[in-house]
Amino acid sequence: MKRSTVAAYVAFGLLILCLALLIRLPASLVPQLLEERTQVHSVRLANPRGSLWRGAADVSVTDFELGRLNWQLSPLKLLLLSPSVDWQLEDTGLSGRLEQDGASVRIRLSGTLDLARLAPLLSRYAINAEGRLRFDDFQLHAHAQTPSLAGQVRWTGGQVDIRVGGWQASRLLPAMRATVTESSRILVTLSDERVGEYLPAGEIELLGDGWVKLGATGHLAKHFNASMADATDPDAILVSVEHRLL
Repeated sequence: MKRSTVAAYVAFGLLILCLALLIRLPASLVPQLLEERTQVHSVRLANPRGSLWRGAADVSVTDFELGRLNWQLSPLKLLLLSPSVDWQLEDTGLSGRLEQDGASVRIRLSGTLDLARLAPLLSRYAINAEGRLRFDDFQLHAHAQTPSLAGQVRWTGGQVDIRVGGWQASRLLPAMRATVTESSRILVTLSDERVGEYLPAGEIELLGDGWVKLGATGHLAKHFNASMADATDPDAILVSVEHRLL
């Protein structure tokens, strides 16, 4: 047998061996890649199973457990050092894609989520809410500066219980939607069936380092305090607070 033929067989054998090793790469590599490549420290993956290319793990955000996350990783994108991962959160209607380019990470999110799933998280802020959220091609772009957003989120409406200090309220609120008007600012509106349109309810602004600024207009505030109905300009922000979420 010619040496060139032997070399070809050896090269082919090594290629098959490398492919076999790559296919068997464990899912335990994913949490390490997520932290090292994306620098997203608020998202944690635990108990990984499966392979690097197709696997699952328990996911949590700021220590709040969301459930089991299934993923499928593109080998070509990983070799090009720009990972692209298709993911789905089990037992929910949420799915999307995570794309990473250098220090920049973009997370795409679509589907629906029952707020009952977020009850343990909302309870931290003394809030209980019913209904479902729908994400329409919602995107979070995280980078060195303030993260930017795109897309829209809709809430079906429902009963909301809030407790702040010695004050508490329980109200049935109409449907709402949150639309990104600027890269770091979200306009929240609420449905008014009397006039068949959406009215300004408030704003959410990303301030960086996990901080957000929340503002409520007279239209929203009057659902919790009837005297707010007499506000001079119900479209204006009447209450504003800043809070760190991440």
